[in-house]
Amino acid sequence: MEEQNEAINGAGAQTQVHPDPKPQQHAAKPAYAQKPNNPKRFDYGKYASKFVNKTTVSALVLYAIIALIVFNPVFSHISTTVPGTGGDSFLNLWEIWWTGYALSTHASLYYTYSVFWPVGANLIYQTISPLTGIISLPFQAFGLVTAYNITLLIGILISAFGMFVLAKYITKNAYAAFLAGLFYAFSATHVAQSYSHMNWVDIGFIPVLLYFLLRSLYGEGGKHAIYKNAAGIGISFVLITFLGGYEKAIMSIMLSVLVVVVYLVYELYYKQSKKFVLSKSLWITIILGMVIAFVLGSWGFIPLIHTLTQKGGISSAQYLNNVTYNEGWSNNLLSFFVPSYYNGIFNPGAKTSYFAGTFQSDPTEKIGYIGYMPLLLAIAGIYYDIKAKRKRYLLWLSIAIFFGWLSLGPYVQIGSKITSIPTIYIIYHAIHGLNVIREPGRFLTVGTIGLDILAAIGITEIISKDKLKILRNKKYNIYAIIAIAAVLFIIGSSGIPHTSATASIVSTPVPSSSFYKELSTVNTTFSVLQLPILEDVNSSQPLLYEGLANYGAALSKKPFIGGYFGRENTTQLLSLYNIPLTVEVQNLIDGNGFNYTSPVNENYTNESLFTMYSYNTEVLAIQKHAFSSSDLLGIEDYFSSIFGNPIYNGNNTMAFATKSEEASVLNNSYISYPYLPDWTEYGIAYNGSDYNMFLPIYPGPITVYAPIYNSTNTTKRNSVDNTTVSFYAIGAYNGSSVKVIESTTSGYKDVANFTINKAMQRYSFNMDMVAGQANPLLFISSQSNNVSTVLINDIKFSKA
Repeated sequence: MEEQNEAINGAGAQTQVHPDPKPQQHAAKPAYAQKPNNPKRFDYGKYASKFVNKTTVSALVLYAIIALIVFNPVFSHISTTVPGTGGDSFLNLWEIWWTGYALSTHASLYYTYSVFWPVGANLIYQTISPLTGIISLPFQAFGLVTAYNITLLIGILISAFGMFVLAKYITKNAYAAFLAGLFYAFSATHVAQSYSHMNWVDIGFIPVLLYFLLRSLYGEGGKHAIYKNAAGIGISFVLITFLGGYEKAIMSIMLSVLVVVVYLVYELYYKQSKKFVLSKSLWITIILGMVIAFVLGSWGFIPLIHTLTQKGGISSAQYLNNVTYNEGWSNNLLSFFVPSYYNGIFNPGAKTSYFAGTFQSDPTEKIGYIGYMPLLLAIAGIYYDIKAKRKRYLLWLSIAIFFGWLSLGPYVQIGSKITSIPTIYIIYHAIHGLNVIREPGRFLTVGTIGLDILAAIGITEIISKDKLKILRNKKYNIYAIIAIAAVLFIIGSSGIPHTSATASIVSTPVPSSSFYKELSTVNTTFSVLQLPILEDVNSSQPLLYEGLANYGAALSKKPFIGGYFGRENTTQLLSLYNIPLTVEVQNLIDGNGFNYTSPVNENYTNESLFTMYSYNTEVLAIQKHAFSSSDLLGIEDYFSSIFGNPIYNGNNTMAFATKSEEASVLNNSYISYPYLPDWTEYGIAYNGSDYNMFLPIYPGPITVYAPIYNSTNTTKRNSVDNTTVSFYAIGAYNGSSVKVIESTTSGYKDVANFTINKAMQRYSFNMDMVAGQANPLLFISSQSNNVSTVLINDIKFSKA
């Protein structure tokens, strides 16, 4: 930064620095239209030196040092600790692994069977950042955790440098640009997102896109300006999208539209003779940039467009995107002024009342602290701009206000109260196809661009010789001012998670994984069921074990049943509920005993074994630290009685081989299970006794597997067995009814009809059932006010 004479000595003369659209500043003919007599080849080295020189290298080194301090809980344990907590941390590990694995095995990048086997998952709806995964590939040789943390550092540096480039362009001052990059990359909201979500680490190409858009507005770039700026816009948009996701892509589009609108209003209001938005060159540049972006990113844009335009595509992308959830992921008005929940110096980990009220229910998505240092400098920037009769602040203030307002979500929240005051997010949420960003708080990331540029303008004016005489030509005094501003910002904004208590809410030690690494050496293909695998609503990290399944899949290179994604669907969850073991184990953890409540009277061990057989499961793994010592001893005895001794028993993991026992249920047992979400459990009192009954939510499906009594005769698979079906039922009214329908590939077939009265009674019927996987039966109850009027329990299947 030492060689910035024009920045320091000339800072006071910056009254004409764009973007302050004044026609006298610009040549009548744009640079790209001028034809020099002696055209020269483009000097790539000279162009690159604008971005890579002593000043920029110095800035990057300082940013790296600050990153190592702020993110010390992970960088001090770079190979054993991951950023964030819960399922997201291990999902991030899986995502960077999946990119390399998909490319090396020629698998589809955007669809996986690695988790949620055998259903799989469409990754278009998820948070996968394929280019981030590619950046991590060289470092994965040192381990997945190390690669993740190195990629985190790279993303932070790109974020800071991207803002540095934009702020340097606006202010022509490297010191101001350094502070702007610091404020942007280490803002409280970005640090919180970086700890939790890999796809939000790299935000640097959003200001770079804005840099090229502003150059296009002014026709800057010399010879071939259109092509250079279009390339910058196109490449930046591709990097924004695939180093992050479609959320950041949408925000970038919204930002670009806002910039164009602000300039258009200015241009029309002040009746400028120089055309900016209305110039043909701008729109040629934008259209060409869009073409370049689509061509370069077609490998990702085409699957994205194809998926979102399918039936239900947008609704799947909008999973949990409603007002209730939006409010839980919106910035609280107080959060703009209250230090981060993760600030290690103020240590809000103690969850004092004002912190709890501001950050409930999801601190990561509700941290909006903008910092008093950037705020004060931004106010100074606005003041000096107005005093000098410049209008640069209008654009940057518009960006800060617009995206900050969006981050408040549907209704303004103050402390622990949600008011009835609507925000512009309500309008955004009504725009079909665009409104897929369900976490309003993330809009603030873009809003800080406006605030930070204003702060850069402010510090530029403050350190100019016309503002503080004591700083005239005194370089080291300027260094002191910048250092003080930087230190005060870090202390107030992100702090340093320096205590073990605070570090535990921003980072997670990775458990030993030697068993899964051993599995990766087994060449045969099979799936793994890891328990527990369901969400633990009573835990401080309810999605931790779901996320650990992703991590196990990455290490073992074997498909796992279940897993974790931010956007899951019913089919994926049913693939877990069809295995009673998953529910029984979770009930055990919740203190409700090793049980499975179902309207079907079934041998649930056999049901689990059959489903595991259907899923080609050969390994059952137990995460030992999820259980108390007594519960762990009990389930070890239970699994040993079925599968024999464990094939592995380490500090963290116990594993059983399951294949030999699963096939045994095919020949001697009916297997029948309901889709539990379609049955609601009710406790009733009848004749002085308590009963657990189930209400079939229309249409109450049950899938049945009829046994193959002669497995040596393959023709028996197509034989017809005479099956008796029986159940208890009680009606809400005399004259209620239940009909049973078989769902076949050719339509529906009536099987039985019953009149159900207010007395509990057992009903039965016989039906022919094909051996093997039978068609689902639907228990359809009569309804009153759209509510079923019959409760059912103890459904049994047996050979007549």
